[in-house]
This record gives sequence, structure tokens and C-alpha cells, in this order.
Amino acid sequence: MAAASGHNARLLALALALLLAALHLHGVVCDPSHTHFAMVSRNAPSWRPDRGGQGKDNTTLTIASIDFNGYGLGAPSLAGFVDAFPDLALFHANSNNFSGEVPDLTGLPYFYELDLSNNNFSGAFPATVVPLGRLLFLDLRFNRFVGTVPPPVFDLTVVALFLNNNGFYGNIPDNFGSTTAEYLVVANNQFTGPIPRSIYNTSANLSEVLFLNNHLSGCLPYEIGLVEGLTVFDAGGNDITGPIPLSLGCLGLVEELNLAGNQLYGHIPDVLCALAKTGKLQNLSLSDNYFHSVGRRHCLELVRSKVLDVRLNCIPNFPHQRPALECARFYADPPQHCPFVPHIPCDLPGFRPPAAALPSAVAAEEGGGGGGGGN
Repeated sequence: MAAASGHNARLLALALALLLAALHLHGVVCDPSHTHFAMVSRNAPSWRPDRGGQGKDNTTLTIASIDFNGYGLGAPSLAGFVDAFPDLALFHANSNNFSGEVPDLTGLPYFYELDLSNNNFSGAFPATVVPLGRLLFLDLRFNRFVGTVPPPVFDLTVVALFLNNNGFYGNIPDNFGSTTAEYLVVANNQFTGPIPRSIYNTSANLSEVLFLNNHLSGCLPYEIGLVEGLTVFDAGGNDITGPIPLSLGCLGLVEELNLAGNQLYGHIPDVLCALAKTGKLQNLSLSDNYFHSVGRRHCLELVRSKVLDVRLNCIPNFPHQRPALECARFYADPPQHCPFVPHIPCDLPGFRPPAAALPSAVAAEEGGGGGGGGN
């Protein structure tokens, strides 16, 4: 046992030495923490199938993950370094000063997790990421990437996809609904156009999605209400318009729903507010829109309990609303006339309800379109 332990210690020392040499050879120009030695995987697997399907000897030490998170490192490029570790599965480099091109990692057969967030990468969406078919986690947030996001990005079989706080622009691709992500964030960019209606295809997987602080427009899609597993939906700070689809009342698992700071109008339906009782809704923000009325039963109760924020709307006799003249001008010429679907999908025959089903009694209370008063 002692001999084996000494052998592994020597292998680990060799691996550390190789890693340090690679770092210095590839231009690490800043290391304020002087903590290189903490960057090697602490739990490299002792066995994994190799390309031929045979198991590696469990005494073989390999570098399977590198964690540079928060070390303040800087280098003009990571190419030729990260891709030089054939058994690498995870590379985390959050909160450093790396820049240059994102390396081509397609030659790493076990690679599945890439975190380059909060660095100085710039330019177009990194083309080297798109072919990574085994990728499960991709984090590119807080960089200076610009341009459109290629549609194949939403075909990656990821669990988590973070593209927020860059300079991406253009429409979100129509195949957005192809994503397998459970957690998807495109917030704080410059995206325009509508939320893709293909979002309904994410019903089996999507749990949290953040569209906030872009320039999205168009009607709020009815299809959002078909994504039964949603727990967080945030599209605040955009230019989305139209009435609230009654389908949102089918989101029995949603906890946080933010549509503040848009150009939504019409009635705030009780079928949505009822989710605070029949579902898991804890926070509903609809402030800074143009709603003219709220559901009298459940919505009024949420306003009183401060679960529902309706400030800066057009609701008569409510405090902190827009000036009447501003509301009149908006309704005289709304940005877009959006269709109103009077059906609640989870009440229709054959609909597979979410875990927290909506009582039919609540649904029966709803009526009227986006411009009508309702309850």
C-alpha cells in the first residue's frame, strides 16, 4: 500500500509540474493569487473507458478537470493549453482575464463542461463551441462576445446554457425550442424580435429561463403556458406587448414570474394569480406596463399581500399608476394588436396536467379578451 501511495504521489507531482510548465509556456502573464497548485483536478477518475472501450488501469493518474475559478489569471490565449490534456472533461475559468480565441476541444473525447464566464473574450460567438456534441454545461456570460447566436447552439445537448451579459444581438433563433437545457439565460444582451413560439417544445426539460433586459418585442406567446416544468420565467425589461395569455395559468410549478417593464396591456387574469394558491407562485411582477384591470378575486389578494406588483400601469383607483393621458394615448394606438386565445389549455380534454393542476372552478371565472375587463 505504501509503495502504491508513493507511486501516486510521484505521478501527482509530475502532473503538477507538467501543468505549471504548460501554463508558463502558454503565456500566463498574471497570477496575483500565486495559487497554481490548486488548479489541478482534485478528483481525477481512476477508471474510465478509453476510445477502444477497454478500462484504464485504476492506478493511472490523469488530469480530468482544471479549475481556475477566481484566480485572476491572464493570458492572451488558451489555445494549445486546454486542448493538450487528452482526458480533460471539465474546464472552469470563471473570473479571470483570459482572452483570445476559444480553443478547439473537439479532440477531447470526455469533455462535457466549459465555463469561461467573466473574462475578456470578444468577437463573434465562438465557432469552436458549436461542434461539442457531448457538452452538458456551457457558460459564456460576462464577456464581450457580439453578433448573432448560431442556431446549432440550441441543438447542443446541454443541461445549462448561460449566454447572458454579452453583446449578442439579432433574433433568438427559431429552433430555440430544440434546446435540452433545464437552465437557460440570455439576459442582458441586445436580442430583438419575438420570443420564439417553439418554446413549447422545451416542456420536457426547461425549468428556468431568463430573457430580461434585451430588446425583445412582439406578442407574448401563448405557448409559454405549455412549458409545464417552468419554475422561473423572466422576460422583464423588454418591449413585449399584448395581453397575458390565459395559458400562463397552467404553469403550476412556476415560483417567479417577471414581465415588468414591457408594453403589455389588457386585463390581469385571476387564472394566473390563482397559482399562488393552487400552484407554487411566490412572486409576480407586472409593473411598468399598461394593464387596465386586475382579477377581482385572486389578483386583488396578491396585490394586498405584495406578491403581485402592479405599479406604473393604467388601473383606475390604484396608487402609483401612469398618468391617465399617457394611458389614453397608448390604448388609442397600441404597438401591436395581438390575438387573444380564450382557452386555457390545461382545462381542455386530453391535456396532460402539470404536478400542481389548476382547479376548473378558477378557470371558469376567466373570460374576455385582452381589451376587456374580466373579473
